[in-house]
Amino acid sequence: MKKRFALVLAAMVLVALFPATALALPGDTGTDGDYAWLELADGSVAITGYTGAGGVLDIPDTLDSKSVTEIQGGFAGNAAITEVDIPEGVTTVVPGTFNGCTGLQKAVLPTTVTQINVQTFMGCTSLASFTVPSTVTSMGGAVLQGCAALKELTFACGQQPINASMYSATALEKVTFTGSWTEIPDTAFSGITTLKEVVLPDGLTALGNEVFRNCSSLTTINMPASLTTIRSGAFMNCTALTSFTVPATVTYFDGSVFNGCTNLTELTFACDQFTNPAPLNPGHISGTALETIAFTGN
Repeated sequence: MKKRFALVLAAMVLVALFPATALALPGDTGTDGDYAWLELADGSVAITGYTGAGGVLDIPDTLDSKSVTEIQGGFAGNAAITEVDIPEGVTTVVPGTFNGCTGLQKAVLPTTVTQINVQTFMGCTSLASFTVPSTVTSMGGAVLQGCAALKELTFACGQQPINASMYSATALEKVTFTGSWTEIPDTAFSGITTLKEVVLPDGLTALGNEVFRNCSSLTTINMPASLTTIRSGAFMNCTALTSFTVPATVTYFDGSVFNGCTNLTELTFACDQFTNPAPLNPGHISGTALETIAFTGN
């Protein structure tokens, strides 16, 4: 009897100290202002819904006094959202989170995000520029696909797989790499016909196969002093290129690099003579309008 009384008394004390509203358990749900949340196993919460009016959205870093670490839904297809700033502490943004937010003009991701999932900003037709944070180590497919107003893309992140499907059907004109990259992967921007300018990072050593193939508007691209390798078809059919200098550091110059560059009239080889994978031959430069070739290396 005494033991039973003690247990009842202990239970009453717990209830008094921790009201039911505070005893959130993993899987519990609730609302705080315009946001719905789901409690996660570690005591943090994921945003699962949004009922606000849109506009400039500064997502809170806590809901119901719990840290927000995930965004699981509530925003896709909301045309009223014009800007979104995701707070530090959020580590996961699920696939398609802002898919179809046609009014979204600006999106800022925190440095705590390491992965941008598939279709996260797909169809955000008002988004004009985007920066991939330095902490991101992987990006899913079609991340920015169909962002028809997207003109500028900055990779502040380091080396990772990227491909043209991530940002197809955009108006992309300028790409800047500010992170640490050693190689721009094969076909990374192949077929992006609106691309005009590329800023490559110091430390880059290689351009992949057909990396800028069919970028028919490309006119400006810097060649870092660290570059050693230009692979096959890297600039094939870049019909807006009029001149190009192969850097002094290049030792590997593959076939068909400039094939189909119909407006290329000036080409300078600042590099020394190369035989890897083969000596210079017409196959490297067929289909161009070359008028002047200069050799300034050895």
